[in-house]
Amino acid sequence: MVKAPDPTTVLRDHQKSVQAICFHNERKSLLFSGDVDGKLKVWNLEKRRVQCEHRVYPKDSGLVSMCVGGGGETNTLLTQGRDGSVKIWDIERLGSCCQGGEEEEEEAKPLAGFATGCYNFCRFSTDKGGGGSGDEDCTSKNMVSIPGSDACTVEVWDALQCVKAAEIKPPQPVEGGENTR
Repeated sequence: MVKAPDPTTVLRDHQKSVQAICFHNERKSLLFSGDVDGKLKVWNLEKRRVQCEHRVYPKDSGLVSMCVGGGGETNTLLTQGRDGSVKIWDIERLGSCCQGGEEEEEEAKPLAGFATGCYNFCRFSTDKGGGGSGDEDCTSKNMVSIPGSDACTVEVWDALQCVKAAEIKPPQPVEGGENTR
């Protein structure tokens, strides 16, 4: 069996279990981490320190998933909480809130957000942009796919407009035994 390499760096600052991490797409020195206590930390990997931390979800909710932008955006961070909400954040505002020297915990204000009614541990998925023929609107927007409140559905949301764009349901059986879409 091959032995795993030793880590070059161990980042320690969360008091609760980390549930989600993601790197910034372009600024590789930025790392975002979120925990079950609802805290989001912005790490400066060059200094190997927390640059800033924010409570982005209530303590009893926690953070489930996150990603930098969608639809090719690089200045936004999308987060999903166990409270059934998805929020979109301005990365510059998140990182600059605590530039006054000492690390502070502040409550950040999202650019937008919406409640999905989905209270499970299934993580969202975002459109990474770029693909498609150019006809689809979802390649240029922050589209988020998330399990619906009904266990058999997937909801597609436009995170910037905070509206449900589509709901995908399984085919329904019809008389005669064939499924339709």
